[in-house]
Amino acid sequence: MTSELSAEYMLPTVVRTLRLKVKSEAHPWLNAAAAEVNLVWNFANETSSRAARPFAGPPKWLNAYQLDKLTAGATEYFEHIGAATIQRVNAEFTTRRKQFKKTKLRW
Repeated sequence: MTSELSAEYMLPTVVRTLRLKVKSEAHPWLNAAAAEVNLVWNFANETSSRAARPFAGPPKWLNAYQLDKLTAGATEYFEHIGAATIQRVNAEFTTRRKQFKKTKLRW
């Protein structure tokens, strides 16, 4: 009975799509930022896959918090993205890895 009540009072999900025009002056900056985000994604993918299949010792599935600790201080080497972006990429990576139940994502 309680599951029927909770389903009855759930609010519908609303998805909004934004359509934005990007000025041509911003294209080089966005491409550089995308390359840095890709670098963070590849680091998270490689690091977590090595931890999941270690040479010796028990396998370990890294979560977003552990990846954040490993990428601490990386903003010093990036010009276009900050710590919040790196943490968001790590969170998204761990979400997708759990979703697809893979040790290494192939994108």
